[in-house]
Amino acid sequence: MGRAVRDLEVASDQTGPALALEEVSRQFAIAGGATYQALDRVSFAVARGEFLAIVGPTGCGKSTILSLAAGLLRPTSGRILSFNAPLERLNRQAAYLFQQDVLLPWKTALENVMLGPLLHRWPRGRAAEEARRWLARVGLAGFEDRFPHQLSGGMRKRVALAQSLIVGPAILLMDEPFSALDVQTRELMENDLLTLWQEERKTIVFVTHDLEEAIALSDRVLVLAAGPGTRVIGTHAITLPRPRDVTEVRLHPAFREVYRTIWAQLRGEVLRAYADQAGARARGGTA
Repeated sequence: MGRAVRDLEVASDQTGPALALEEVSRQFAIAGGATYQALDRVSFAVARGEFLAIVGPTGCGKSTILSLAAGLLRPTSGRILSFNAPLERLNRQAAYLFQQDVLLPWKTALENVMLGPLLHRWPRGRAAEEARRWLARVGLAGFEDRFPHQLSGGMRKRVALAQSLIVGPAILLMDEPFSALDVQTRELMENDLLTLWQEERKTIVFVTHDLEEAIALSDRVLVLAAGPGTRVIGTHAITLPRPRDVTEVRLHPAFREVYRTIWAQLRGEVLRAYADQAGARARGGTA
């Protein structure tokens, strides 16, 4: 039995949320011995199987939250729970899909997807079989022997998605994974993600700057304040019917209503962040 399978069995034996941040603050050291307060007592929980989207101004700490949830960073104060267990090292229940794909250029699509299983000590034959199955599930059957430079941006994202899901994570952390794609490819990837989520019911925490994307995909949208000292300022349930097509759901009357509600809360934070950044540039220019 693979390590990932054992991890999922542990997760399935527990109750409560898949992920919880309790009064989490995070500071970073900066030049001159000072500190930067990125997060200030952030608290929220993500239910098992929930699709949570996080939105907020640029630089507000969205990616910091994902890194904390993945166990790549430790909180300065507060605590993080994964399936009721305090998170004190890497989160073995989670996979992290970065904004930029991290495929190894000297390995084929198949070999890239096999990396996780082989690190989990799966037999090579089983790893190859599962990698082929997952490439087929993300629409890349027949492309197993292609190298990353031979694939389009959307196809590389599909390989990265298969690479993340093959090891059976209970939680999928996604940091603006489709932001670099063209509009048509992005919508295809969003619909593919929704299809996989409907089938697998992974817990997803999805960071995006695109409020429309957040609403179209998620069960709930979490709104963060501008930094420094980011905090949660709102949470909004998305009750649009499922299954969804991300293009069609934008035409639903309730979509525009929930967009207006969230944007009314988010807009002031975006303007505040922009003003702070403009002020910082001006101060830098006169130094």
